[in-house]
Amino acid sequence: MKPCSRATLTREMIVTGLPRGGTTLVAALIDASENALCLSEPPHHVDLHTRAGSADHFAEQVALDLRDLRVKLSQGGTVIDRRTADGKAVTNYFSGTRDDQNRPASYDLVEWRAPSVDKNTIIASKHNGLYLSALTEFAKTTLKIICVLRDPASAIRSWQSIPDIPVSHGKMPAAEKFWPSIYNRTEITASLLERQVLICESIFARIHNLGNRSITIKYEDIVQSPSSFFRKIGTHPTDANIIHKPKLSEKSQISEDAIRDHIKHIIKKHSLTSIAHYYKAYKY
Repeated sequence: MKPCSRATLTREMIVTGLPRGGTTLVAALIDASENALCLSEPPHHVDLHTRAGSADHFAEQVALDLRDLRVKLSQGGTVIDRRTADGKAVTNYFSGTRDDQNRPASYDLVEWRAPSVDKNTIIASKHNGLYLSALTEFAKTTLKIICVLRDPASAIRSWQSIPDIPVSHGKMPAAEKFWPSIYNRTEITASLLERQVLICESIFARIHNLGNRSITIKYEDIVQSPSSFFRKIGTHPTDANIIHKPKLSEKSQISEDAIRDHIKHIIKKHSLTSIAHYYKAYKY
């Protein structure tokens, strides 16, 4: 595939980034925009990833699928997606407070029909590990790429609160097929926190290497100013009230500050640079 000019973008886009970093919220914000929809980890893209023989093939298949999906949904067809009980986009996969170690899934996999789709509708899809694994190859397609980052201390604390997800154990298997170095890099240490920091560093570096071929957004900026997010991706909200600013308890804040101090030590130990590129507090 030949690189495409960002000026000739289609109305299809993908959302990816740091797990528990705000990608689900971004997908919901797109879905809440005028004449737009965003799927949240559609299962059939997992199938495309499994069958693809290369990262290029996977990226091509996702781009083709989103174009075909426009036609299918415009004709009244359906797609399997993660949705809340009332059919709205999910803003957070796991319910409960940040201090709750038992956080059940807050969505259902449903056969969903879009209310209205035409040639101008934004068609988007979100996956973290799958899309990250072929991020360089996605940049060769006409798809718009939105990458979401979050302060690693906040993200890792969130990982620690949900023991059932792979990153809580310092692994990201969904990304390994076309990105084996993320596995190799985390295997150099037995320390769980070090492996998690190395995952963050690898993702930040992969996104940074895209340069202007993607739109990079920080979770903190979205929460602080939702309107700036909509301007950045060129949409208008129909419901911006789906954003709820997180409130940390004093205990949680102390825990997060402690994680941040440990992360700074790990960054210095391994001479990491990409995290500090986006979050200056981690510079050493």
